[in-house]
Amino acid sequence: MSFLIVAVIRRGVGTPVDRVGDRPIYVARWGLAITIVLAVAAPAAAQRRTLSLPEAVELAITAHPAARRAVASERAARAGVRIAESALWPRIDVSLALQRATGNVVPGTVLALPSIPGLSGPPQEVQFDEGVWGSGIGGAASFDVGAFPRREGERDAALADLDARASDADATRLEIAARVARAYVDVVAAQAQRLAVAAWLERAATLVRVTDALVEQELRPGADAARARAEQAAASALEARAAQAELVARAALSAELGDPGLDVEVDASVLDDLVVSRRTAQHGMHALERARRSELEAARLVRRSQVLAYVPRIELVAALWARGSGIDAPSRASDLGDAAGLLPNVPNWAVGFVLSYSLLDLPLLDARLEQADARVEEADAALEAQVLELRALSAQADARLEGARGIATAARAVVASYEVALTQAVARFEAGLTTMLDVVDAQRALAEAQLEEVTARAEVLRASYDLAFAAGDLDAFRARGED
Repeated sequence: MSFLIVAVIRRGVGTPVDRVGDRPIYVARWGLAITIVLAVAAPAAAQRRTLSLPEAVELAITAHPAARRAVASERAARAGVRIAESALWPRIDVSLALQRATGNVVPGTVLALPSIPGLSGPPQEVQFDEGVWGSGIGGAASFDVGAFPRREGERDAALADLDARASDADATRLEIAARVARAYVDVVAAQAQRLAVAAWLERAATLVRVTDALVEQELRPGADAARARAEQAAASALEARAAQAELVARAALSAELGDPGLDVEVDASVLDDLVVSRRTAQHGMHALERARRSELEAARLVRRSQVLAYVPRIELVAALWARGSGIDAPSRASDLGDAAGLLPNVPNWAVGFVLSYSLLDLPLLDARLEQADARVEEADAALEAQVLELRALSAQADARLEGARGIATAARAVVASYEVALTQAVARFEAGLTTMLDVVDAQRALAEAQLEEVTARAEVLRASYDLAFAAGDLDAFRARGED
């Protein structure tokens, strides 16, 4: 970015104009250069943020697409519960009709067709050139008594599915937190390793300067200077590799935060503490286990509903309606003249029940029940596998944490020893008491020990967060633990 800015500024002011009359052109070019610089530099500055680990976790839990998807899935499941509950209520229909039509009744039976309206009344003289008014209003209520237990089971299954989706949402937030924590630690470790290699490079450069001075005084052979420069080149190459690893780790962290364009400044002090809470106590049932148990309960309730689907349809029905017709009938007198039929003035009511059963649905019901049985077995196996996975993850993370703590403590002592060894080797080299190889070996050994210490400290954090994930403890990612 800085190279691009310098290049633009040089292009704007690199061709000065001597003539006074051309000064506006010179100013316009300068202004264009500054405008381009601001347009390029401003977005880069706006994308850089300093985040602690808890802040990064909170940002990801809020903004990551996976978290939003889990919330949307939970909201859809909640709507599914309302849909299932609505099926428990009786069906109530209200109708109102007003038409002008003929009333030519034909004796006999005709199959119910959507394009042929129903007619009632005795046959009369056929008239097609004029019609009469007709009206109707009514209400009907029906309730399927036989289906009520099945629909109640479907409602309970929807509630269990809602619990599963809510637990999945909790598990998604926990997984996002764990991934962000690991990515954050990877960035901190990569940054610390780059700084360790940079320190090695600085020591190598210092050795080159000391060796050159000794060679000029003919106190050391020229081969020592060449060997020192070779060590400096090796350290420089390793620094480039460490810088590349840090950039890759930063890109991975930005992706886990849900914003690939975000450049995060991390808190390097997270590696300073080897005392990390084990957090092995379960905070209730793990969200993943809750989700699998809820899915198993939902599958069992769906199977129960499929068993109840064999019950015949027993429907209680009640209706109240009134009709009006402009056709003359002996049982009805109307003094409305041509407006006869506009008002529904003949009332009726009916109450009863309807029993029905579709024999050809039996193969379909058998297949659905078999499918429900398979879903129950699948959910039960998924629950067992999830429990085993969480237990294995907890045991592995606990073992890794113990080992990483011991390695990190030992690595700190090794670094201190190599620091003393390097100081002595340099002093002996300057006094002519040892060879260049001893100094180079001491420098390389110190750098490797520092890199190993960073790796061990980072592994302590990774294992600690894996242990927290296995325990279902989201709070472990929101604050640094204490023993």
